[in-house]
Amino acid sequence: MRKILPALMLALSTLPAVALAEAPAAPKAQTAEQPSAAQQDLLQLRQAIMVLERDIAMIQQKTLKAHPELAKQRDALTKLIGDTARANGFDPDATIKRMQELRQRYQAKDVTAAEKKTLAAEYTKKQSAMRQAMQTVAQDQKVEAARKKFIDAMTVAMRKTDAKTDGLLKDLKAKQLEFRSKLVAAMQQGQAGSSK
Repeated sequence: MRKILPALMLALSTLPAVALAEAPAAPKAQTAEQPSAAQQDLLQLRQAIMVLERDIAMIQQKTLKAHPELAKQRDALTKLIGDTARANGFDPDATIKRMQELRQRYQAKDVTAAEKKTLAAEYTKKQSAMRQAMQTVAQDQKVEAARKKFIDAMTVAMRKTDAKTDGLLKDLKAKQLEFRSKLVAAMQQGQAGSSK
């Protein structure tokens, strides 16, 4: 049950997941083209976000070790999220397991380009199903109340664990907003360029 925490909490929380590194990332197609300036800017922003998420996750880990009651609260929230998802006809454990299998196969040396395309398409479909299911789960009143209670308690405890917490969270939020804004602008520019 603890393995579903990263993907589920990421979908439901404004804080990064406690073990974000376990969440499978989407396979990316390799291209020979040089990234544009906008793409490089987005990549640098994404890397800065990842560093902030890592630093926050380290504070979360220290906090959970120092506050076992928070670990119990996290586990109860994770169970509630999983149970709610299953009650709505979605199996997060099976989906995450399949996404990990797809990612591992995609990264194998003997995978053809055609198979990579098929694997990436299935991964994207699973990722979309996960996102939709988590949006439904997030609307559940019990889940929302438990999530808010956990995030509030975790944030207070993190502040006590490390004085840099508020600054890191503020920086993360700002970088995420900047990333989204630049991503939208780049997508609109790409659409405008392709319609000419």
